[in-house]
Amino acid sequence: MTNGIKKDITDNDYKAKAREEVQQKGRRLSLTELQQIMPGTKLKNYMFHNQGNLHFEKVQDDWGLGQSFNSNGASLADLDGDGDLEIILNNIDEPAAIYENISSDKKHFLRVKLEGSKPNVEAIGARVSLLYQGKRQDRVLRSARGYLSGSEPILHFGLGEINQVDSLLVQWPDGKQSLLTNVKSDQLLAISKNQNPVQITLRKAASAVQFQDVSDKLKLNIQHTENVYDDFAKEILLPHKQSENGPQIAAGDANGDGLEDIYIGGAAGQAGRLLLQHANGYFYDSRSQPWNQDKASEDLGALFFDADGDGDQDLYVVSGGNEFAENAPELQDRFYRNEGKGIFKKDASALPAMLSSGQQVIAADIDADGDLDLFVGGRIVPGKYPFNPRSFLLQNDGGKFTDITESQARGLMEPGLITGAVFSDYDGDGDKDLILVGEWTEVLFFNNNQGSFAKQTDTGLGQYTGWWYSIAEGDFDGDGDMDYAVGNLGENNKFKGSLEHPFHVYCDDFDENGSYDIVLAKDKGNIQLPLRGRQCSSEQMPFIKEKFPTYQSFATANLTEIYSEERLSKALHKQATIFASVILLNEGKGQFSLHQLPNEAQMAPINGILVQDLNSDGKADLVCAGNHFGAEVETVCYDAGKGICLLGDGKGGFQPLSVAASGFYAPGNVKSLSWLHIGGLPHVVVGNNGGAMQAYRLGN
Repeated sequence: MTNGIKKDITDNDYKAKAREEVQQKGRRLSLTELQQIMPGTKLKNYMFHNQGNLHFEKVQDDWGLGQSFNSNGASLADLDGDGDLEIILNNIDEPAAIYENISSDKKHFLRVKLEGSKPNVEAIGARVSLLYQGKRQDRVLRSARGYLSGSEPILHFGLGEINQVDSLLVQWPDGKQSLLTNVKSDQLLAISKNQNPVQITLRKAASAVQFQDVSDKLKLNIQHTENVYDDFAKEILLPHKQSENGPQIAAGDANGDGLEDIYIGGAAGQAGRLLLQHANGYFYDSRSQPWNQDKASEDLGALFFDADGDGDQDLYVVSGGNEFAENAPELQDRFYRNEGKGIFKKDASALPAMLSSGQQVIAADIDADGDLDLFVGGRIVPGKYPFNPRSFLLQNDGGKFTDITESQARGLMEPGLITGAVFSDYDGDGDKDLILVGEWTEVLFFNNNQGSFAKQTDTGLGQYTGWWYSIAEGDFDGDGDMDYAVGNLGENNKFKGSLEHPFHVYCDDFDENGSYDIVLAKDKGNIQLPLRGRQCSSEQMPFIKEKFPTYQSFATANLTEIYSEERLSKALHKQATIFASVILLNEGKGQFSLHQLPNEAQMAPINGILVQDLNSDGKADLVCAGNHFGAEVETVCYDAGKGICLLGDGKGGFQPLSVAASGFYAPGNVKSLSWLHIGGLPHVVVGNNGGAMQAYRLGN
């Protein structure tokens, strides 16, 4: 990657200097005058070595490319005809540079030169596919590579130890094809357009997992409409929006006809909707929609369960979001009692006061009295990220709920910014324990002792704090106990927290103006540096602009020099040491081992995880999805997630399937996944923030 521009026109100190010069001279500056005050720095070009499995290592210094230039173009060519590629750089105001490839561990290669027809005599756009020993390489011929860079119109394939290719297929730009077999390596092979003509189709291997998009067929014509709210107006340094965590989904038989129905929560100002399943397999709006009266609230977690033991499914809806003031009435959770046959009525007396911005609700009989109790996870304190909100353990007394958190589970009062929760017997003693995940938390295990919960601190996982977003249970290694899949931010991000060098957040009133300020920081060696720049930091804390009059002075200061050791020591401080999504294997006696999911599952946040034997081999598999479009302005949105299916091997390992192989495709701002059974077949329903719902049927 060429990395040099002679003059840095984006330098903020230069922009300030230019404005000052214009004011002093009372006129626009000429290009020559601007160039005189523009900074310029020579930079190293980058070279990345592909380690396989989607990992790259920066190697320009090790490979002899560590010189600094202002390079803005690069080309590749085999200049000495020995089968490897040289690099040619053009450098601004300096001679061009040629780097000879002198790698000592030579591997086999194949170079393909295509002879097309006029006007495309070089066959630009043709695809060449190599097939050998069950492997396949594909390359499309493009000579242009980046800015002012054109390479020789020859396709270069590295073959490692392979000295012969079984088949070589050329798909010419006009649709014609050529096929060569038993092609020897280590040659420059010229192929003309009319050579060895064939007409074949390369088919992908059949997959045992096949999802079908049935969104239109089911008539799930629900568009989640996120309300307009600028989280950053109040919290300028917030890392990402906290007002866009819906919709969440609840599935259950609402009207008692034996078919699963679905409730999908609405954003603030948009009511949730209950859709009933017709016997013919499509969905229609229920005539009972009492939550319309509560559309001012933002729906997050939702749960169908039989609260009062009368045989039908009641509905609990968690109120959340970041739009409301702390303790606002819109944050009160809601309970809708099923009066029979899917007719719901809000029961305000069923719940205690719960003015916390939450996200998750789960149910289990925690005290073995025959009814379902609840845990409700607090997500945020509006306007006070990342302080811990209130969470609730609710005891069920005949359909009325009592807050027993302080008396029975003090550790659950403010456990963290809770994003996911599961009741699960992780210690195998026959009762339901509680496992929580959240932003800036470890995976939190609370042991159930006759309805009282205490945090277990010796799980072997306490050092792994992350931005956890989801959790699901399953026996992934086939030993009979429960293991857990846990979704995190993923490794495709700029923060890079680790056990040795955590990613930090501090929060305090650093400028003493009566409001809390967020400071994100990273480690560099033995010091901490601010993640956010001078511009946005000074908008939140104006003293920074006075203390550091130039962007350069701020850029060279460490965190202590900016905020002082005394203020940082008094601030709320949290860390993230891992961003990978993982599998936690239960080793027994409350101990767990952590194993990262494959790199294909680390491309984006995982906000939803479903466990199912997708290919009927008796082993638990995973369906995962998620993105986050609400990142702050200096961070690109997390939008690389397309949804992924992972096939379990029954030993705790997982093999990713491509979208083409699985048919499952969820590229939106996915916030939730839910199973929904229709006609005896499992379906995955996808909740997209600010978008339409999706539904995928497993099987044909």
